[in-house]
Amino acid sequence: MIDQQTRGRLQLVLVGIIFVGPLLLAYFLYYSNSDWLPSARTAHGLLLTPPRLLPDTVLTPGSDMDGPKFRGKWSLIIIGAGQCTETCKDALYATRQVRRALGRDDGRVQRVFYDEVAKPDLTFLEREHPTLVIVEPGSPVSRELIPVLGDHVAGDIFLADPLGNLIMRFPQGTGMKGIHSDLKHLLKISQIG
Repeated sequence: MIDQQTRGRLQLVLVGIIFVGPLLLAYFLYYSNSDWLPSARTAHGLLLTPPRLLPDTVLTPGSDMDGPKFRGKWSLIIIGAGQCTETCKDALYATRQVRRALGRDDGRVQRVFYDEVAKPDLTFLEREHPTLVIVEPGSPVSRELIPVLGDHVAGDIFLADPLGNLIMRFPQGTGMKGIHSDLKHLLKISQIG
């Protein structure tokens, strides 16, 4: 028969296993490359690693030194190519709606349109997107912007932080919900801008 002291030790070990066992099992499952890890990701855009530094110059020609810059605000940069096709219009509309959906945080975000092929239809842009900052092709800013953007197509949307770092690219066709979700998350956790 088991004496009282041995029985007490077995009970203590059993209680220890009950409390420590699940922690050890969770540790093993997490670090063992098992199928238990969730495969879903939360970001909808593509993270640019390493981030690329945007030029620190005024974005619109003829503006004074206090004109719009990439520094100081989050920037959604919409890429156009020649005539603003449906893809271009969809990207402009999506960024406008995303910015509006931010509510009180919409002042922290600016939208920048860059057409690398031809001068955009300013009448359309001023009528439909009055707060849009337009970078014209051939301007000093556009010559500095081209190498920073890297590979892209018309309709892509880039995101830059308030320090002027290009950090994310939303490929053409990324939905408004995805862009809004990523941007809202970044604004919430950001200690800058």
